[in-house]
Amino acid sequence: MLPDDAKIISVDDHVIEHPRVWLDRLPSKYQDVAPRIVKLPDGNDTWLYEGRQSGNFALNAVAGKHPRDFGMDPRSYDDMLPGCHDIADRIKDMEIEGTWAQLCFPNFGGFAGGTFHAAEDKEQREAVEARNHLDSLVYNVEKMVKDAGDKVPDTDKAEVETALADAKTTLAGTPSATELNSAKDRLTTVSHKLAEAMYSKTKAGAGPQAGAGPQDGASGQSGSQSGNGESGAKEDVVDADYKEVKDQ
Repeated sequence: MLPDDAKIISVDDHVIEHPRVWLDRLPSKYQDVAPRIVKLPDGNDTWLYEGRQSGNFALNAVAGKHPRDFGMDPRSYDDMLPGCHDIADRIKDMEIEGTWAQLCFPNFGGFAGGTFHAAEDKEQREAVEARNHLDSLVYNVEKMVKDAGDKVPDTDKAEVETALADAKTTLAGTPSATELNSAKDRLTTVSHKLAEAMYSKTKAGAGPQAGAGPQDGASGQSGSQSGNGESGAKEDVVDADYKEVKDQ
């Protein structure tokens, strides 16, 4: 029986990419070559990228089925639960199952984005990677700003918040890899300044270490030893008799 405050994390789940995940995010000049879902004559859906079709969804989208019914279905988005590809519905499904978090593996994108690393169009791959990096950075910096609270002056946070707003505006459009990387570099720079301000404030608030003595130099002795080299702290000493025994 799990305790009431236990958080269940599933580390082997799968997600089906939303059918417009790339069409809605890649720069306009890549729309004609972006991965897209096409409907085949037999009614199945498949990804089409660089003129090649991918396999079907199969076991990556069997949520809601009994294991005895697992097979090569579903073959289209119409045949699967919305939670297989829609984040809002996925969270609802997680709440029903009592799952606090999931580690999800992709379908079309392949492990570690292998589909794109093997692509012929390297410029498009760079745009995808740049967007992912900036999106992740925005999330982490927002968390840092929240954690900072009143630990740093408002002026320091204002610069970061401005860079965050600019980064979100960039992500909302169809920017190039260069534009995405530029926004990432600026946000990285100002976030480092905020981190340094947080560290300085924390260090200043800590003050000198209690009981710490001067270091070697001014007094000619360390904080842990007296001038005669004996320990400055009184230690417990036990008197005992002993007898020396020589080897026979």
